[in-house]
Amino acid sequence: MISQKHRNIIYVTVGCVLCLGFYLATATLCLHDMRKAPTYKHISTERLIHKYDNATLSHLVEKVIEIDGTLKAVHTKNEKFTLYLSHKKSKTYVLCELHKDEIHKIPHLKIGDKILVKGILKGHLLDIILLNCIII
Repeated sequence: MISQKHRNIIYVTVGCVLCLGFYLATATLCLHDMRKAPTYKHISTERLIHKYDNATLSHLVEKVIEIDGTLKAVHTKNEKFTLYLSHKKSKTYVLCELHKDEIHKIPHLKIGDKILVKGILKGHLLDIILLNCIII
């Protein structure tokens, strides 16, 4: 016979496992299928950098955003590709780390192209950072 104490431990454990499973399932959906993730906001590179310069980005952190801008550079490190977007002569960049399923699009990109990307805004250090980006 299982005591009430052990029964409560089992209920709590099962509840935690279910919650964790739900969290991982929804987080994985957004990370692996960015095309289906709803866009919180569409914004230009120029406007996003302006918000960064004025320290008003916090409401967009951890949100899925679409951003259009001019491709300034493409960098690779440890098999990860990052697009550098900016506008005009700004010294601030929007760094868009591409999702691994998007790498096949890199050869078709040219510096100076206007592009639209979708990703999760993670925050900013010296530049603005988006992860799990797709090229739209």
